[in-house]
Amino acid sequence: MRWDKVIVMGHSASARVVVSIAANFPDKLAGLIVVDPLMQIEAPAAGGGQRPATGNPPLVFPSIEAAMASFAKLNNPPRVAHDRERALNALVSIDGSFMLKRDPDNGNARPIGEGAQMPRRPRTDVWHDLAAVKTPTVLVRGLRSDRWDNPAILARLTADYTKVAIVTVDAQHDVADQAPDALIAHVRKFTATT
Repeated sequence: MRWDKVIVMGHSASARVVVSIAANFPDKLAGLIVVDPLMQIEAPAAGGGQRPATGNPPLVFPSIEAAMASFAKLNNPPRVAHDRERALNALVSIDGSFMLKRDPDNGNARPIGEGAQMPRRPRTDVWHDLAAVKTPTVLVRGLRSDRWDNPAILARLTADYTKVAIVTVDAQHDVADQAPDALIAHVRKFTATT
């Protein structure tokens, strides 16, 4: 697109991706927006912990409605729990049952197929990458999101990452669905000054 610099935004686990982009390609970014990121005080075990890194079975449901009901039971239900059209787009039918097009738990932590042949970047954690970010950064967090149940996460952010502006919206984890106007207002304010 021939843009010299961009502002990138990522939500949840994708927030870790955009933080990594900002840390590793600072000359390409004008700003960074992270929305209700998945952050942990202790790094997870490499390769998905005790689960095998590959060969984990997909999550399968007998119907679209069963999938929606299953996701509705979560503390922070994703949109597929109440938006049938989104559920239809998120699921694929195989032999009369339905499975997610992607595994939201990243159960298969090691790439397989053609992705396994691609070069890998060194493994780092989001805290290390966030410390390396030089571009203006705003973090939008959901006040009712379960991502902030551990008060040590917010304490570490506010104490050790003082250059990161933290703003809040009245939402659970799915900020874009539950507080779209507030999210857009924060993004517009940030981009107007970046």
